[in-house]
Amino acid sequence: MPLYNMKENGSGYKIAKFDDDLNPEEKSVYTVTATECTCPSGHRPTCRHRQMLPEFQATGRVNTRWFLEFDNREWFFLDDRIGLVNEARVRRSWRRL
Repeated sequence: MPLYNMKENGSGYKIAKFDDDLNPEEKSVYTVTATECTCPSGHRPTCRHRQMLPEFQATGRVNTRWFLEFDNREWFFLDDRIGLVNEARVRRSWRRL
């Protein structure tokens, strides 16, 4: 299950792909804007990274500990104590606070 995280980098956004152990995958960190991406498919009209950009922005999850599993559009939060937590579980726990 590849996971993606996004950070601002001054000239756009940096998107990184992580493996199951949450290690960044080598050669899978790209700079992305709404119109350009440094990935191998960046020359095409769109790529998955440019499709992810508005999802991260609309949910306020840029520069956070949220990860997107793009193929299923599932969000996961990285909790210090228990690791990755599915968005539905996070919402239930936040309601109890």
